[in-house]
Amino acid sequence: MLCNCKRTGITTKERIIQETLKLVAQKNFEDISLSEIAKRVGITKPGIFRHFKNKEDLLLQTENYYYDSVSLLLQEIHKNAKEECSEGALYNILTYVLNHEEFFFYLIKKTVADSSFEEKLKINLQQRKVNVETACNGHPSHIFATITIFFFVLQRFDKMKTLGELVVPSVEEYVKFILSFLNEGWKEIQPLDPERKKELDQLSKINEEEFPEKNKFFSALAEVIVENGVPGVTIERMATKLGMAKSSLYSTFKNKEDLVTKLVKSQLLHMSTAINKRAFMVNTPSEVLYVQMKTQMEYFLHQEEIIPICGWLRLKAGDQIAEIKPQLKEGKDFWEQLATTFPEDVMKFDATSLVSWISLLVISMIIHGRRYGLSDMQLRESISDIHYMIGHGVKFRRGFYE
Repeated sequence: MLCNCKRTGITTKERIIQETLKLVAQKNFEDISLSEIAKRVGITKPGIFRHFKNKEDLLLQTENYYYDSVSLLLQEIHKNAKEECSEGALYNILTYVLNHEEFFFYLIKKTVADSSFEEKLKINLQQRKVNVETACNGHPSHIFATITIFFFVLQRFDKMKTLGELVVPSVEEYVKFILSFLNEGWKEIQPLDPERKKELDQLSKINEEEFPEKNKFFSALAEVIVENGVPGVTIERMATKLGMAKSSLYSTFKNKEDLVTKLVKSQLLHMSTAINKRAFMVNTPSEVLYVQMKTQMEYFLHQEEIIPICGWLRLKAGDQIAEIKPQLKEGKDFWEQLATTFPEDVMKFDATSLVSWISLLVISMIIHGRRYGLSDMQLRESISDIHYMIGHGVKFRRGFYE
C-alpha cells in the first residue's frame, strides 16, 4: 500500500487529516474507521498511530486544521480586500467554498452534532487574529445573507450530485448570480404598505386553541437535545427522561430517526394548518409570503419547546419543512406558482427548495436572536426586515437598530 504524498507535496500526516475531514463531512465521526482513513491515504492502519495518539487525537487535530485553514483563507482575503465585508471579499470566499465542498459540509456536520460549534469556530478564529464579530451578531441582514448563501451553495452541490458537473453553471457564473441576488433580491416580492402590514400582523397571531396539546414525548425530546445535542438523542435517553421502559418506546417508534421525524412532523403539520388558514385570507404573493413567515415566527415563539429542535430543523429537516406550502383560494399550490417567478439566470430552483429557504430564514433568526438576547418583539419585527430583503436585497438596508 503506497501513499502518493510525495507526489502531491504534502506530508502523510496532512493527508490523513485531509481525508478525515472529507469523511467527517459525509458521516458521523463514530461511524468512521481508522482502516477506512488508512485506505484512502494509502497506508496501513498502524501507520496512523505514527502521527496520532488515538482516534480522538485525530479528530481534535482535524478540527484545528479546519480552524487554521479557514483563518488563513479569511486573513488572505481580508488582506487583499479594501473592506472586510466588501463584495470582493465575499466573491473570494464563495469561490473558495464552491471549490472545496468538504469544508462546507464539514461545517454543516459539526454544527448539527454540536450546538456550540459556531461559537467555538468564532473563538478559534479570534484566537488566530481573525475578526468575525461583524458576521455574528444576530442582525437580520446578516441572517438573510448567511442563510441565502448557504441555500444557494447547497443547491449547487445537490444539483452536481443529481445532474452532474457539466449541467450546473460554472463557479464563476454562480458566484456572480449569488452576489446579484443578494444585491437586488426577488422582484416579485413587493414591499407592503405599513397599514396593511399591521393588518397582516394581527392576522398572523395564533389563537391558543390552534396549538397542539402538550406532548410528553416532544417535551422529553427537547430536553434530551438541550443536554446532549441531536446526535446524542437515543431511545435509552428518551426512555430515562420519560421514566419508561425502552420496549414501551419501541412499541411506538421504530428507532431514533422515526421518533424524531414523527414528533417534529406533528408540530410542522399543526403549523402548516395555521398558515394555510391565513393564506386563504390574503391576495398577493408578497402578502402570502409575509403571513407565512410571521405565522411561523408566532408558532415557534409560543411553542418554546420547539426552539432547541430548531437547529435540527435548520440543517436536517429540509424535506419536512418543505411541506409548509400554503394553498391559494383556487386550490392551487402557492409556491409552485411563485417559484416560476424566481430568478433563473443560471439555474432553476423548485418550490420545495424555496420553501425550505424561507423557513430556514425564520428558524435561523430565532436561533441567533435568542443567542444574542433579542426580545420576542424584536424577533417579530425582524420578519418585516427579512421580507423586505427578500424582495430588494441587502444593499438598501440600514442597520436594524438605527
